[in-house]
Amino acid sequence: MSPSRSKLAVCCLYCIGAMFGRSPATSAAQSTDELEAARFRQVLEAVGDENHDGIIERVEFAKFLQRNTTNLVQQLQQSAPGLSVSIDPVAFQRTIDGIARQIFNKVNRDNDAGIDIKELNQFEEAELPWPFKGSVKDLLPPPPAGMAPQEQPKPVLDVISDWISVRKSFLDSKDIGNPATFALTGYGKDQDGLKTGQHRTSWQLQGAISLQPLGHVVTNFLGNMTATWNPLIVLEANVNSDITNNTDTIVHRVGVEGTLFDESTVNQGSWSHNYILTLDYTTDRQYAVDMLGGTVQYSPDKLSLGIGRYLPIIEPVMYYRWRPYVGFTYANVLDPAENPKLQAFSNYVNFFTRAGLELAIWSRLKITPEFALYQELVNQQDAHVLFDITGRLALDEKDRASVQISYERGQKAPSFQSQDVVSFGLGIKL
Repeated sequence: MSPSRSKLAVCCLYCIGAMFGRSPATSAAQSTDELEAARFRQVLEAVGDENHDGIIERVEFAKFLQRNTTNLVQQLQQSAPGLSVSIDPVAFQRTIDGIARQIFNKVNRDNDAGIDIKELNQFEEAELPWPFKGSVKDLLPPPPAGMAPQEQPKPVLDVISDWISVRKSFLDSKDIGNPATFALTGYGKDQDGLKTGQHRTSWQLQGAISLQPLGHVVTNFLGNMTATWNPLIVLEANVNSDITNNTDTIVHRVGVEGTLFDESTVNQGSWSHNYILTLDYTTDRQYAVDMLGGTVQYSPDKLSLGIGRYLPIIEPVMYYRWRPYVGFTYANVLDPAENPKLQAFSNYVNFFTRAGLELAIWSRLKITPEFALYQELVNQQDAHVLFDITGRLALDEKDRASVQISYERGQKAPSFQSQDVVSFGLGIKL
């Protein structure tokens, strides 16, 4: 074939590929994605996807390890027929549960319901402690020819998300919390703080960014309990392009968050307990308001109830998970500035309880209603209700970017101004 004909053939290949949405480079990338998906399905089948939710959960991984440990004992007995091997079932179970927890703490850094395809390489490469040797991949079936996982550098955003979290509110759990938003906001007739003739639309930025270094583990805490804790630094902001309506809030937090659980039973679906303790400095955009206080919040995990993992409604179309919260906030109002709601008291102590639900439809569409009840324990001692519902469409498979629309109505802490707000904008979550 002549050089000119060779060039023509190459051009034709690219044109044909373009007609069908593929170039040779796109096909190669897509082939790699298909191989990774096939390998993940193979690993998922080997571990045992008991819930058919398409992820490797810690309970499932612990059972997989238990099966492989039993195989080790059988091999040991077969290699030495005269050897008698006995196992303390309680100590055995605690060892297996501890290994599963150790691997998940290392690999599942986004703290979601389990290991998914984006964490497959780290999962396979995770080193196993005694009584195993090598890594997790040594317990898995070898990939068929052409399906070996590709060694790739960890994406930059994955590295960032190991240390930094971004979502709408820090007090929302990482799993169910809505993204930070930049939105066009419209105020209804019941919105507090609006003056006569004031525009009823504005731009709003609402989000929290937290720096979370590596956590710490304390075993044998209060008996069989294990406690984890992470130091954290948080900047949380709700600021508006219209500065005249006293809705701006900026909160600086330092503190700890962590989990308390019983290692011997957590993989059998027992309760675990998540806590947040922070010292808070609250102000406004101009740093005119000065409030110093703190927050205590508790939220449980109970996998069989959908608290902490998805449960099916209509498989494989719709799933749900939810999370309850309860806590207290306290603040000493050092300077209320020109906020009339804050001028009415010198300090406050509020009890709150919240519940958030997430409905996932075809994985990309999320509907997230949330209900909150606040009870003032000092000052007016009034009760306040806040309701929020958001619908968002994820723009990527990791749900880091989304478009969303939300409606918020009720009275919002700490000043409990009435809210009547519709927002449409872009969401970012890490």
